[in-house]
Amino acid sequence: MHPDQDQLEKHLLILGGQELWFETRIRDLQRIAREEGLAGRFEASDAAWDLRQQLKAALASLQVEIMQTERKLYGLRRNARR
Repeated sequence: MHPDQDQLEKHLLILGGQELWFETRIRDLQRIAREEGLAGRFEASDAAWDLRQQLKAALASLQVEIMQTERKLYGLRRNARR
């Protein structure tokens, strides 16, 4: 395996772990916002929702980085087979 390919695969695993963390936290914050809203704690609900929105934006950026890394990795694999 090419050293660059090995590094990209390791980096992709790290990014995947970060993606999972973001997705889990976003779901948690959505649940918290809903629960706080139903309980009449609208300030807490809004704060959870705002943080959720910030994490969604960060997740979108992370997913772009994941796609770029995947493209590089697949390019290396394709070139290695030639």
